[in-house]
This record gives sequence, structure tokens and C-alpha cells, in this order.
Amino acid sequence: MAERVIATEQGVRLAADRAAEVLELEPVRVLGLYGDSLDLVAALIVSSLLRRHLSLRLWRAIHLLAYVSWPVALWHTLGTGTDASTAWLRLTSIACITVVVTALASRLLRRSDAAKHLARQVST
Repeated sequence: MAERVIATEQGVRLAADRAAEVLELEPVRVLGLYGDSLDLVAALIVSSLLRRHLSLRLWRAIHLLAYVSWPVALWHTLGTGTDASTAWLRLTSIACITVVVTALASRLLRRSDAAKHLARQVST
């Protein structure tokens, strides 16, 4: 079991290092980003299966990588292939971005409302 945890921790470090490399890539070199995004999703699945063998801190760190995988996959989508410049792909991407931004805003607003509600309860 210790070997699995060590391997997972090394995988998280490698993914973080790879994410840093990705940010320095030229837009033309985005073809490999799909594989990187897929690797991040695989890390999420494996860590969920091994959840009881991992510390909460490590599990959470791995799952925060999910926030990295989506923009990486989107960057890949918009940067490669013959469909990258088509209207249907750009409209689909805009729709996806809109949904994600709306969901994020909704979550942040709910968190803000919950904090205000809690503050009112504590002050009373």
C-alpha cells in the first residue's frame, strides 16, 4: 500500500511539473495537451478508487487538478486540427465556456450568501 501512495504522490508532482511546462508552450504546440488532460482525469479516477489509502490532503490536491484539466482540453480543442477554425466548434466552445463560467459564478455567489447567513446567525 505504501508503494501506491508514493507512486500517487510522484504522479501528482509530475502532473504539476507538466502543467508548468504547458503554460510555456507556444499555441502551435497544443496537440499533446489532450493526452495531458486525459492523464489528469485518469489521476482523478485512480485517486478516487484509492481514496481510503490516501490522506485527505493528497486526495484533495489531486482533485484540484480537475480544474486544470478542462482548460487544458479546451486549449487543445481550439488549437489543433482542421475543425479548430470552424464556426460550429467555436460556438460549441463558447457554449461550454459560458456554462462553466455560469456554474462557477453561481457557486461563488452561493458561498458568499452562505457566509453572510452564517455571519448573521453568529451575530444574533
